Amino acid sequence: MPSDPSGVSPKGTLIRPPADFFDDHLAVGSFFLQFTGGPNNSNFCTVALFNNANTGVVFKVYGISAVNDGGSGMGAFWFYGPLGALYAPCQPIRPDLGAPFGQIWQQTTLANVPAAPNPYFTPPYVNLIGVSGFDSNTILSPFPLFIVPVGWSLVLTNVTASADLGAGFWYQQANE
Repeated sequence: MPSDPSGVSPKGTLIRPPADFFDDHLAVGSFFLQFTGGPNNSNFCTVALFNNANTGVVFKVYGISAVNDGGSGMGAFWFYGPLGALYAPCQPIRPDLGAPFGQIWQQTTLANVPAAPNPYFTPPYVNLIGVSGFDSNTILSPFPLFIVPVGWSLVLTNVTASADLGAGFWYQQANE
């Protein structure tokens, strides 16, 4: 099957879902926090997918996994630059490929009560990723959910304080 590194103009007849066609350009990155403190302590957290490419590469986010023990979902917003502390570089889905562009940044703060306001809330949210109470959710799409330009971060934060929380991103590196 011919491969299109730009992710813009597939060659030949496409008879499979687009995400499958672009699989040699996919990467993943995630962060998870399990809080083991007292019963009344919860956290607010941001998990950011930062596009650290030099130029011309956008991230087309095809999937998001969200974990929020408190339910209420994760709010998504944009931030120019990295946000928080570097957690880890993203990984390719094929181990024989080189490291992709992309980094996961995170920040966490303790909330003494679940009803405390989220200090990381940066309105407006551009979307809300649902998490069905005390559980997790994964959204996979045949089209990009978000497109992250060079130098930008796609940030998820829990809407209500939570003990266990995190997020993961499935994205394609595509030339602009």
